[in-house]
Amino acid sequence: MQNETATTLVKFSGYHPAIDRWLQHRQLLSAGFSQLVEQTRVRTELPNLSATHYWCQELVDYLSEGHFQIFNRTSFDEKSSLSQIHYQNISDTTPILLKLEQELCGLKLEENARYDSLLSALGETLAYRIEIESLWIEEIIRLTQQEVKNDTCIN
Repeated sequence: MQNETATTLVKFSGYHPAIDRWLQHRQLLSAGFSQLVEQTRVRTELPNLSATHYWCQELVDYLSEGHFQIFNRTSFDEKSSLSQIHYQNISDTTPILLKLEQELCGLKLEENARYDSLLSALGETLAYRIEIESLWIEEIIRLTQQEVKNDTCIN
């Protein structure tokens, strides 16, 4: 997941300030998730719930930022069916991630095994979402550049 976030950030950095901020947020979210996973690998005691709650809030902020600052500002009727499919796949992960986030943040200290399984499910879903988001960004940028090129040729 961290490789995908870093690659996408480098690849699309500078395209648009809102996308830059969102991708930077995504990279921080991914790094935070990796830290939570690392804590479960070396853990000899109960999960760090304050770090987990902080990361969960970052996840909710990231999902909101993508929805309100990125996706809602894109006109899909003018874009390709591929971008619409990617958007639908991204949208499908939102309620899953929010449900898992709520369950993870609602755990008690003694629910170690449940913590690990929820973290794993969150990681798998988030990795899938990040992969699809990267494809969506790539498609939107390609289409936008194509539109600019077509407008330049017409004028």
